[in-house]
Amino acid sequence: MHWSDDGYIYFSDAFGLFAVGEDGGEPRELLRPDGSGEYKTFRFPHLIPGTRSLLFIRATPHVLTYDDAELALLDLDTGNVRILGQGGMDPRYVTSGHIIYGRAGAVFALPFDRDTLSVTGPVKRVLDGVVTSDGYGSMQLGCADDGTLVYVAGGPEQFASEILILDRDGTTHSLGQPAQPYGEVDLAPDAGRAVVSILGANASIWVYDFALGVMTRIVSGFDNSTPIWSRDGQTIVFQSNRSGSNAVWSTASDGSGEPALVGSALDVNSPESFLADDKTLIVSGRSKSTGLDLWILAPDGSFTPLLQTPARELRAQASADGRYVVYTSNESGQLEVYVTEYPTTGRKWKISAAGGDMPRWSQDDRAIYFWDGQKLMMARVDTSSGFHPTRAEVVVELDIEVQDYDVFPDQERFILLARRPTNHGEVASVSRGQATGRIYAAQSPDLRVVLNWFTELQRLAPSR
Repeated sequence: MHWSDDGYIYFSDAFGLFAVGEDGGEPRELLRPDGSGEYKTFRFPHLIPGTRSLLFIRATPHVLTYDDAELALLDLDTGNVRILGQGGMDPRYVTSGHIIYGRAGAVFALPFDRDTLSVTGPVKRVLDGVVTSDGYGSMQLGCADDGTLVYVAGGPEQFASEILILDRDGTTHSLGQPAQPYGEVDLAPDAGRAVVSILGANASIWVYDFALGVMTRIVSGFDNSTPIWSRDGQTIVFQSNRSGSNAVWSTASDGSGEPALVGSALDVNSPESFLADDKTLIVSGRSKSTGLDLWILAPDGSFTPLLQTPARELRAQASADGRYVVYTSNESGQLEVYVTEYPTTGRKWKISAAGGDMPRWSQDDRAIYFWDGQKLMMARVDTSSGFHPTRAEVVVELDIEVQDYDVFPDQERFILLARRPTNHGEVASVSRGQATGRIYAAQSPDLRVVLNWFTELQRLAPSR
């Protein structure tokens, strides 16, 4: 986002470029991928002061890192786009007469004449040790017109997770897969496989086979996330922007064939759970009036509200018999776990007492699991004559940050995605009671200030 001196704020919705007046009003779309699949995203707009030219980056559906994005310039009057360079992120113009941008933890400078909008010299590497995000396309740096520079010291930033198996006694075991920026995990109905998303510039869907000990990619290209299994284990549905906007797609769980569009009426379209018929989906989607809500996506592609309130409703899962839906809402002011009937009657039960997230049913519908901070909680449930939950109890408390998880059918094991930052953290062994594991503690940001940086910039990359 760039608040420019022309009275507009320029921003991206991760697909296209927009401008909105600094006093508010409706955003105006400036540029968006045309749906042909040539480009998937335009982002990080920055208006060159005193001109009608907007810097930004654009990336193809198959780019593996935003280190390899294109640096582009949009003429706001004609709509013409021209490429300034290949391989960089988060460009901005500085008044020394340079376009600076990040790549792989370093800053590069391209001498640039803003009067003629032309490059006047070769690109030069001018600063090392800056935090950049190859999965998002940002660099943690700011530069004032007087040459004062501030940046976060570090390097290429990628928040990674490990895939762990947690036993009910608190012991954790690694699956032996490399640390990756995993997003979500979901167990197959027979628990013989798990589907995970790996985030980044090209977020992809993978299936892990427990018997073989191998991970296989089944969906790639564009951005793909929030995968879940069908109840028969034959299909995986997920969110993807391969059609030019976020939509629900499906693919065969063995990776055969091509993904198929399921539904795309909402802004977010994250699949949450199949209902008992194994055809109808619960999805989370955002509307302008009420924000993030839960919706029913029918087999014909139509959407109807399931829970639509001013609060945020998400993380839903239907019970195996389809009669109840557990979900998370912040209606109380913090995230809590609730259960409602399906079809909904407006009746609901609060399961968590002091905060809760990521609820999961046991496969036999007799328990609901959720996380309260680093505590895995469980409430037993009796649905033989109505809905009767017990008080939630602590199963285990861990000293690792759980990003996502699922429950094995025997309820003696859990698959976890345990998150850690890879470039700012230290690894330490921890133990609490019977729970053992590892924690990855992020250090405080190391902010550095450089005065009169333009002097050094001109020495390294002279502008004309």
